[in-house]
Amino acid sequence: MVRICVLAVLGVVLNLIEPPMPAPVPGIKLGLANLMSVIGLYSLGTYSAIWITILRTITVNLFLGFDLRGFLSLGGGVVSALIMEAVYYFYKRETGIVAVSMLGGLMHNFTQWLMVLILLQQPYLVVYLPFLLLSGGVAGVFVGTTGVYTLRRLGGFISGKDTQP
Repeated sequence: MVRICVLAVLGVVLNLIEPPMPAPVPGIKLGLANLMSVIGLYSLGTYSAIWITILRTITVNLFLGFDLRGFLSLGGGVVSALIMEAVYYFYKRETGIVAVSMLGGLMHNFTQWLMVLILLQQPYLVVYLPFLLLSGGVAGVFVGTTGVYTLRRLGGFISGKDTQP
């Protein structure tokens, strides 16, 4: 549980220091905080990504004020973590970190888009979906690739199986 909390706190820090990406479409971020969920999933195992995501998102929203953005972030984060956990659990041998992270990015943005579509009930929001999916996929690949390199360097240390002091 301590390792999950440490990764969640690191995710909070990454979330708070990450600026929005300059893009023609508002609301697009790289999602560096999701790196901690991916690292947790692959170093600590099943259910860690969900807990890290929930703890991180609620903590960030306590700092920033829980508004619609926080609600969307929590919904997108939990759904993407559940999908990543399921793919990791059922297809661990067939998929890698980058693919799981990319799927998480896609599902995060799709879930947020779907939540806004349901709340606002504006059909023109369909135009926004391709941009969100593209940015979610690219961000997921970046986060997954960063996760691969981080786990190579720190994986044993994070999981507690590091034999070096």
